[in-house]
Amino acid sequence: MATLVDIEQLKRNIREIESSSVYEETSLAEEEAKAFKKILKLASIREQASKKLHERLIKDGFSEQAVSNALGRAIEAHIVDDERYAEAFMRTQLAQGKGVERALEQLNIDSPSEEAWQLAYEQFGDDELERAMALLHRKPPRSKNLREGAYRKLAQKGYSADVAASAARRWSESLAAPECEYFAD
Repeated sequence: MATLVDIEQLKRNIREIESSSVYEETSLAEEEAKAFKKILKLASIREQASKKLHERLIKDGFSEQAVSNALGRAIEAHIVDDERYAEAFMRTQLAQGKGVERALEQLNIDSPSEEAWQLAYEQFGDDELERAMALLHRKPPRSKNLREGAYRKLAQKGYSADVAASAARRWSESLAAPECEYFAD
C-alpha cells in the first residue's frame, strides 16, 4: 500500500518530468507527427497551398513550431508544392470560364513573386481572348445592348478590361455579319 509520502514523491516526479525539456521535445515531436499526418490526409484529397495548410493547422490547435516543422518536411518531400498548386488552381479556374486576373487574385499562396505572376499570365493568358469569345458564344448576354452586356458578363467573370472590350467588340461584330445564326429563327 502506497503511503502518503510515496504519493507526494510521485507527484513531484511527475511535475519534474513535465517541466523537463525531454518531455517538451517528445510532445513537440508527437505534435509534429500528428500535423504531418493531417497534411498527408489533406494533400491526398487535393493539391494544397502551403499558406492555407499553415492557417488550417494553426486553427486546428497545433503549435506554430510543430506546424512549421511538419510543413517543412512536406515541402521537402514534394507533398506540398505551391507551384503545382498554382498551376492546378489556374487550370480549374480557367476551365470554369474565369479570367486570368481574377484567378491570380484568388490564388492565395505565400507572396507570389512577380516572375510567378508573369509566368502564369504567359502560360494561361495567351488564349484568354479566345476563351472569352467561346464563353460569349456558349452563353450570350441577354440585354438590349449586346456589346455592353457582353462586356459586363466578361468583367464579372474576371477578365481584364482590355480582353473584355476586345472580345465584346469582336463578338458583337460577328453578330452583325450576314452568316451569323444568332438571330436566325
